[in-house]
Amino acid sequence: MLMDNYIHNVANVLQPILHPENPYSSIYVPAAMRGSMDLLFGVGSVAAAPPSYVAIFYSLLAASVFHLRGRADPGRQLDQLGMKFRTKAFQYVRKAFQESPARVQPQEHPNPDAAMAAIPTLITTDVMEGRMVEYWIHLNGCDQLQRQRNYGESRRQLNTIYSFLVTLSNTTLYDLLELPWSEDEFLSDLQMLFVPSTTADDSSLEYTYGITSTLASMMRLTTKLSQHISFYASCDLPLPHTLETACRILGKHISEWSVSSEPLSTIDSSDPVRLSVAKLHILAFGHALNVYYHTRIRPCEPHTMAFYVNAVAEDLQSIEVIKKSQGYRRPLSASVMWPGFIAACEAMPSQRGSGTSRIYGRLRKMSGPQETPGSVTQAKEENSGSLRPLFLGHYKYIRLLFGFGTIESACG
Repeated sequence: MLMDNYIHNVANVLQPILHPENPYSSIYVPAAMRGSMDLLFGVGSVAAAPPSYVAIFYSLLAASVFHLRGRADPGRQLDQLGMKFRTKAFQYVRKAFQESPARVQPQEHPNPDAAMAAIPTLITTDVMEGRMVEYWIHLNGCDQLQRQRNYGESRRQLNTIYSFLVTLSNTTLYDLLELPWSEDEFLSDLQMLFVPSTTADDSSLEYTYGITSTLASMMRLTTKLSQHISFYASCDLPLPHTLETACRILGKHISEWSVSSEPLSTIDSSDPVRLSVAKLHILAFGHALNVYYHTRIRPCEPHTMAFYVNAVAEDLQSIEVIKKSQGYRRPLSASVMWPGFIAACEAMPSQRGSGTSRIYGRLRKMSGPQETPGSVTQAKEENSGSLRPLFLGHYKYIRLLFGFGTIESACG
């Protein structure tokens, strides 16, 4: 029952855009079945299966239980069962970490990517449970496995998933490491903009998270440049000319980006409904990236910020309208939270409509008093003509994060 619920419900809910090659079904489920064979069919003992497969099996069971739990869980029985499965999954992941690659025989590891795949399933369990306290531990585990092991055919897609999860998580950190700027970084950073990705697996971001590799690269670069700006702002030093130039070029690329420039090679163009939903998800990320750029790097006028916040809300509302239409005959799927989270943090009272109200309501409880439009405007005037970021104290975005630590649920 639990695996059936995961396959037919959870795996669909986790996808912003339904796709047969989504990792929740195409990678995790086969690995879980391999890990469950001894338990389900009595082939032997669970100790005979490689621990990474068993970890995925228990992790998917935990995610399924947390999905079924909902709000009604008398006696917290489902909650306790989910935590029991999650603990077992974590125990087997630790065993997978302890395996020496030299001792692993090919017949024991027909899928050498299983150890790497086990960590994202734990992250999925974090999202379904709603606690997220072990999120960064799991991302660090991915990093260790990347350094230690050789991987098989799924390596690139799994690396893409890991890289993007780190990128998203870094956007929700208020205390990122401050980095001095190196002139040598100018060309390497801009190469991220001018040299398009040629890795086919990067396109899996389109259906796994509803974003393109181009937008993901600009998101990553925005965070990185903000770390450089923060270094000079905290030291009260002028920004290097090449850093200012890099920030302006990035801003130009973000503002001029268009969904029509994306090939969307993984989305079935013969399915107009799916294509429309995909484009709206990607547009929401594109508009939210403008909000993120203006909060992290270059302040903008209130009317400009209001435009992008409204655009995100309209994109998300349009997705829900399509899903509620009579012609939409597909399993339910969920939108990625990041665009709505970023927009909700910067929304003015008049903008807190249905597109951002649920997210904003939760954030407002954490944040305490909000700035008035006048205080934000005054801060912009004080920083007029400067790239020194308002995120050092003025913007609601960082104040909310500071009060809550980090909000990794924006990644779910």
